[in-house]
Amino acid sequence: LTATYMTPRIMTIADLTRVSVEVKVSEFDVSNLRTGMGVRFKTRSSGERMWRSTLKLVEPMGTRQNQLVTYAATFDVDNSDGFLLPGMSAQVFFEVSDPKRILAVPTDMLFNIDSEGSMSGTSADVRIETSDGNIQVKRIRLGEFTHTHAEVLDGLAEGERVVAVDS
Repeated sequence: LTATYMTPRIMTIADLTRVSVEVKVSEFDVSNLRTGMGVRFKTRSSGERMWRSTLKLVEPMGTRQNQLVTYAATFDVDNSDGFLLPGMSAQVFFEVSDPKRILAVPTDMLFNIDSEGSMSGTSADVRIETSDGNIQVKRIRLGEFTHTHAEVLDGLAEGERVVAVDS
């Protein structure tokens, strides 16, 4: 091989049992990132499989391309099964805040819902299966609603088995 000032790359040797992932983050979002925060990601070919890690570094110097400034954020992840390969695309989610752990019940399990103004702070009935297999109706107090679940503020304990309402 002869090269004047550039040495050609002949091969790259890598240990892929632990990989470093680099993601470009826009200048609009970079201020929300903190070293040590949670990160999860998946690849286009991984289906629903997710990897978790913690943010190791956000480069202080951005790169400008077509009027958009991005910053490199990196984190390491275990790859002992060899699934992740260099150059793969990833969809990355930064965990900006810790998720709140709440007790919730599917909205289709609720009946006799109080309809006073907003749904939040109302009460409803649910059917509970007792330890002896009987069904009991309980009145519960509800907090916030989504289109599928309602937060339970009072009247239901974690581990109680809520059963569906018969149509």
